Amino acid sequence: SDGVESLIRDCVNCHGSQGVSADQAYPTIGGMSTFYLDDQLRTYRAGGRPCEPVKYRLNNAGRKPVSMCEVAQKLSDADIAIVAGYFSKQVFVPAKQPFDPKLAKMGRMLHAERCGRCHSEGGNLADDDAGILAGQWKPYLEEVFREFRAGVRRGPEKMKPQIDGLTDAEARALIEYYLSEQGDNGSGQ
Repeated sequence: SDGVESLIRDCVNCHGSQGVSADQAYPTIGGMSTFYLDDQLRTYRAGGRPCEPVKYRLNNAGRKPVSMCEVAQKLSDADIAIVAGYFSKQVFVPAKQPFDPKLAKMGRMLHAERCGRCHSEGGNLADDDAGILAGQWKPYLEEVFREFRAGVRRGPEKMKPQIDGLTDAEARALIEYYLSEQGDNGSGQ
């Protein structure tokens, strides 16, 4: 129906066709789990995540910047289920981008120690319902790490000590590791 197409069109205006982001400010959402996407939209709707207004990437003529909280507040539970279901059926396509191999190697070890229990297979697995980290754009990952480390974005309680214990250098190493994991399920480059 047109309602469904309109919902999806609003999402792809920023997150890209099939939810594969072509813009470093926006995460790829295609291929993430239905549970994760549903949960994130509900969290935005409740104001539980940072909501900085951003410009529409496409079809932006005459549109004022909008925040994900504003977007999510307009969604019913049924709308959220439709959006989450649609994007979970898409294929996650990692962003190909340069990374520092030395830092990525350090990040691989940190990931195994601190993050791998929830973010399975190098942060590549949708089925763990923890969000795909591997292959997201670097500026997006940097922003997410900043938000978690500043305490303005909350995750599961078990994540807090893991993120709070990171030094700046360790956070950079983890980000470089997630850049290096370009959809290859942990085999490196």
